[in-house]
Amino acid sequence: MSQRWWGSKLATVIAWIFAIFLQRDGGFFARGDTLESDLVAMQDLRRSMNIVLNWYNGDPCDSEWQGVACDDRKTRITGIALINMRLSGSLPSSIGNLTGLQSL
Repeated sequence: MSQRWWGSKLATVIAWIFAIFLQRDGGFFARGDTLESDLVAMQDLRRSMNIVLNWYNGDPCDSEWQGVACDDRKTRITGIALINMRLSGSLPSSIGNLTGLQSL
């Protein structure tokens, strides 16, 4: 078999391995995979403070929820900025589960 044939097959195999790697654990590029405890805490916060933002669908770190900052790996919520949003209510106890939170 010719080198050209082997070269094209090798390129195809490398492309498939690269594609699989990107799907697994975020690969080279971070994708939203927020910890379940962070997600539950944010849903509780939304309900307890009557927050009407884009916090209904998707992953907080992948969907870039308004006022929410995440770490580089997009797995932990690191900041919540709710300034000038005329909120009412109280912070839920589950807010304590946001152990990566650096600013509120």
